[in-house]
Formats: sequence, C-alpha cells, structure tokens
Amino acid sequence: MDIDDRDVDLWDAIEFDKPTKLRRLLASGLAPTYHLTDGWSPLHHAIDCESDSHNQVGEPLDLRLIAPLLAAGADVHARWEPSGRAAKTPLDIAVGFNTRAAIDAIEKVSVDWEKPIGHNCRSVRVRASPVGVWRPSGRLPIRRSAMQER
Repeated sequence: MDIDDRDVDLWDAIEFDKPTKLRRLLASGLAPTYHLTDGWSPLHHAIDCESDSHNQVGEPLDLRLIAPLLAAGADVHARWEPSGRAAKTPLDIAVGFNTRAAIDAIEKVSVDWEKPIGHNCRSVRVRASPVGVWRPSGRLPIRRSAMQER
C-alpha cells in the first residue's frame, strides 16, 4: 500500500499502536481520512490493527485506536474496494475478525437515514443508534425500538 505523504502521521499512529499520538492528531483538527484511491480508511486500518494484535499476541481489545476515530467522525460507511474483491466497510472488517467490541462501537454511531452499513445489510431507516447489521440468523435490526424497517 502506498501511503500519501499527507497521511503518514495518521498511518503511523494507527499502524504502530500509538493511541496518544492518534488522539493528539485528531484533536489538532486532522481529518480521520486517508487519501487513497481504493477507499481504505483509518477506521478500516484501526479495526484491522487492533483485531490483529488482539488475535495474534493477546493485546487487549479496548478500542484505543477505534474509539478516537469514531469520536472524530470517521466514516463508518467508507468502502474499501481492493482490486478484484468485494468492497468492505469498517463493519465488514470487524465482522470478519469477529471483533465484538468494534462491532458494538460502530453500531452505536448515529448514521444517516436509509444508509445501510456493511455489504449484507438491508436498507433501514435509523433514528439514532444502533445501526442494522447482518446476522447469520437473518434478524435485523439489532434493537427494533431504534429502527423502522423499510
């Protein structure tokens, strides 16, 4: 992956697990986005890094990288479109890793009306949170009281 020079500090904070640096960058007004043509976002990256370090070496899954990005307005609908493969949202990455804490954090974020997240979601109207997420049981939404199905 070729990182744009504008993204180096943000990429470094996420890739090398530097939550203090990440929070400082975001507090200074740095947008939680990358300038990549395939759509890979800092939120995709943070979910990937936290999940990998948790699964591979037992690091705590405490959302130290994910939560600051969500608080800074990271796009939960960002679509990473790797060459020759299906597009994935940050939620798809979290579901792929079975990272419950990240899934729950994304579900709590308010989303735009009628804008589903994840590739296996039906379109739903969302008043606030949580958002609709595909489940193997096919049940959607997670909590009916917060949603109106189309």
